[in-house]
Amino acid sequence: MLYIEVGNSTLKLAHRNSDGTFRVSRFTHPTHLLEEIPPKAEMLLAPVAESQVGNILPQLKERGTVRLLGRDQFREFLADSYDTPETLGLDRILQLFALDVDAIVISCGTAITIDALFRGSPFWGAILPGFTTASRGLSAQAPALPVVSSNDTVLLPARSSRTSIANGILLGTTLALQGLADMLADEIGASQSLPVIVTGGEAEVLRSFWRREREVTVRPALLFEGMARKGAKAQRDKEEGGSILPR
Repeated sequence: MLYIEVGNSTLKLAHRNSDGTFRVSRFTHPTHLLEEIPPKAEMLLAPVAESQVGNILPQLKERGTVRLLGRDQFREFLADSYDTPETLGLDRILQLFALDVDAIVISCGTAITIDALFRGSPFWGAILPGFTTASRGLSAQAPALPVVSSNDTVLLPARSSRTSIANGILLGTTLALQGLADMLADEIGASQSLPVIVTGGEAEVLRSFWRREREVTVRPALLFEGMARKGAKAQRDKEEGGSILPR
């Protein structure tokens, strides 16, 4: 089985290794991903960026069997946890669905999301601009301010505008997430020791600046773990006489 995520800025292809881990490849153009799909492949696709799916789905179907994941397949898991489920990102759902234990999940990509699983139920937190998104957005609105990256120096007190921006983007975002993690845990009645799982393309950036006692673990393939779990459950349901995921 191949696992494909159609995201906001990248396409991701994951192969599951024999030890249960995932080997993930990232692509910026559909053609490059399609070149990696063997004939008669079995594929499970997560359309995180729904508007982008039409650009690649027909070509994928020419190469094999494609099964689509959608929010409707998680109704039991979601229950009444979100007032506007039609707007809830599939990536956020899959990342919580992947968990075996209660935890806070922070996904660091184009956007940063922070959500939690507590007593087996999902709780939704916040959406922030990603580190790179925030820096580019600031520079776009104020061209005199440079775009910074995780390689920039953070230092308080700052001695340059570039360091000041790095402090705001890197430290400021991290501190906001630390505070949100504490607030979310408090509001749902969870322990302050609830672990934090970080995923996404900029997960290591967050971990490098995290300065709290709360345990932080990076699981880069968390979304694909959720896809695999859902696919396995659908297969069990089929064998028991239920329905399989839509093609």
